Amino acid sequence: MRRRFVLQSEGQLCHDAPLIMTNPLLNFLAIALYLVVAAGLLVRLMRGDPAAGATKTVLLGAGVAAAIVQAVILFGGPLGGSGLNLSLTGAASLVAWAIACLYLLGSLWRPIDNLGVIVMPLAALAIFAEWLHPTQV
Repeated sequence: MRRRFVLQSEGQLCHDAPLIMTNPLLNFLAIALYLVVAAGLLVRLMRGDPAAGATKTVLLGAGVAAAIVQAVILFGGPLGGSGLNLSLTGAASLVAWAIACLYLLGSLWRPIDNLGVIVMPLAALAIFAEWLHPTQV
């Protein structure tokens, strides 16, 4: 039996949202990590020197940490309980997580820093949307 976190009284909006999806610490942590990676990549690209060496390792490490935190969030949301939640925000968060993971894997072999400037903030936006509108199927 899954634990439920009561946000509001019975019968109102979000009264049975799962505990992990409403945990602000995990949501803020994942959003902040994604945005730090995007900002780091953007600063490096604006200077004209691509991320390499220790800078690339730190940025990829922060990106992997963000993807792990988002996976923990998704396990309590779309993938938990009664099956896969394919509501609009749940599916968007799941797709954004998959794309972020593919970007992180691809950036190990190819210099695709330009793509990270777009992918990472979109993943943060998907987490924020899922946090604002947690739907249950």
